[in-house]
Amino acid sequence: MRGGAALLFFLYLFALAYGLFFAEMYGRTAPRTGVWRYNFVPFTEIRRFIRYRKLVGNRAFFINIIGNVLGFMPYGFFLPLVIDERRKGGVVCVSGCLMSFCVECIQLVTQVGSFDVDDILLNSLGTILGYCILESGLAALRQMVSLRLAAGGIFQRPDEFVLNDFVFTEEEEETWFSGQENAAAVPETGQGIRRRQKRHRHRREKQKCNAA
Repeated sequence: MRGGAALLFFLYLFALAYGLFFAEMYGRTAPRTGVWRYNFVPFTEIRRFIRYRKLVGNRAFFINIIGNVLGFMPYGFFLPLVIDERRKGGVVCVSGCLMSFCVECIQLVTQVGSFDVDDILLNSLGTILGYCILESGLAALRQMVSLRLAAGGIFQRPDEFVLNDFVFTEEEEETWFSGQENAAAVPETGQGIRRRQKRHRHRREKQKCNAA
């Protein structure tokens, strides 16, 4: 599943780069004017678009305000799945902020846009929202799996589930498995049995090494 998340993340980055640097509909291919445009005062452009929303039009408002948030939500959603930093929200959020800063610098230097600190703020907000959506979804999955196991009296380790790499942390697995080693387990799937047998072989080999 992590491979699928990595593929989607790569496709997202490709689409993001195209929209930020090459999309004609966003004026990225317009002739260079030789003028560097920038805004270093936070909330200046945000207030301007909100105050003059009717004047600039709904499309410009959506692209510059809503679009900057939505554009980075997939970044905060997919990055933790790819780098396995789902428990370190600060790392993901700082990464999104730095990513946005690099984009703004490239746009300034290449004159395919402008450096706007408000864009960095909105992009960072999008990263945080994407991460929160991911964590909320994983929390719901953990709750669902826990209730399903508890209801059936099933004492399988969480790694019997395909989504375990993303749903359960190592600490949660150890907590779950603590005290369940000798519990009676219901019949498992073929894949679950093979995994359990593999763990048992590893334990026996480890015990032999320790005994030697």
